[in-house]
Amino acid sequence: MRSTLRMLLFAALAALFAGCSDSKKPTSPAAATPLATTVEGIRVRHGLPALGLAVIDRDSIRVTITGVRRRGAPNRAQTGDLFHLGSLAKAMTATMIGRLVEAGTLSWNLTLVQAFPEFSGSIVAEYRNVTLAQLLQHRGGVPAFETLEDFAVLPSFPGNDVQQRHAFVSWLVTRPPAVTPGTYLYSNAGYAVAAAMAEAAAGSSWEQLLTNELLTPLGVSATFGWPTDHDANQPWGHVAQGDSLVPFDPASGHVPTVVAPAGDLSQSLEAYGRFARLHLRALLGTPQLLSASTFRTLHTPTVGDYAMGWQLLTLQGRLVYAHDGSAGTFTTLVLLDPARGGAYVIVTNAVSDQVEAAFTEVLTAVAPRFAALPAGSLVRAGFGRPALATRAAE
Repeated sequence: MRSTLRMLLFAALAALFAGCSDSKKPTSPAAATPLATTVEGIRVRHGLPALGLAVIDRDSIRVTITGVRRRGAPNRAQTGDLFHLGSLAKAMTATMIGRLVEAGTLSWNLTLVQAFPEFSGSIVAEYRNVTLAQLLQHRGGVPAFETLEDFAVLPSFPGNDVQQRHAFVSWLVTRPPAVTPGTYLYSNAGYAVAAAMAEAAAGSSWEQLLTNELLTPLGVSATFGWPTDHDANQPWGHVAQGDSLVPFDPASGHVPTVVAPAGDLSQSLEAYGRFARLHLRALLGTPQLLSASTFRTLHTPTVGDYAMGWQLLTLQGRLVYAHDGSAGTFTTLVLLDPARGGAYVIVTNAVSDQVEAAFTEVLTAVAPRFAALPAGSLVRAGFGRPALATRAAE
């Protein structure tokens, strides 16, 4: 899928802007604040079911959310509600892998043939020396696997999640790469392969590794899958149908298991805000959970402008780190602006043309002093958003 931030971080973006724990129970709506009133006005103007914002600095996370969990149902969105992160989870997978590298379980230079010696007789030559670091920077040559059409070519992989991802890698590496390794190609499958390398080395699933190495140390939780996989009353995503946004039944489609590490995760704004703050603090010189050296690896592309789960943008001579995400029914955005000491997360339970304008207005409202990004400074992420939307409308 072409990311919504091919639209969202566009030349017309006029601004970038300026400890909480994840709750297992929905929290009560916060009292109205000027910012909440502004976010609500933007939500209504653009016809979105819910719209949320987290404003983060070194020491605090402020969450505002307005709207409803699902159109046609009475429940208002709550500050503790879960939103599907899409590709915002890529930086989380990379951070977890950074923990395993520091523990000596993995190496950034680990190659595919070293990670999977059982494939040594079948892996094509181009993939043999592709490294873990290359996969996390979308330079492994691995096909994108962004749409349902991409997944239609896959055979059925038996077994549990780990076994399915291992079988997927076995199938993938016998086929020619999509591009020459070392060339940038955004790839959900590349993150799935990286996660499978971690699973093979650590003897544990991506889900358990992410929980043990990242979520628990941060003091937060997450749901693997749609928000409703945690609780049927959690927010539904919405898709465009004609001029309207309609709820997408979460039972109608899901991110394929084999690429779940690229973006099948749901969290509250507060919980994901802790992760964003972890990276903001590192960029401000106070790293936690990982060494300064490992954070530099996560934040610094070997070549180009995509690091490990972060797109680097230059704004008024300073670096901004950004990513968006969507699996077709929710849209999310994170921006780290260390030179200004802030990080920002925006979420909505919808995918539509209106999301672009709504997110822009939110950013502008938080920090009108920032200049527009140059044309072409766009982040990309996510899965087959158009395909899932079509499926939902059928």
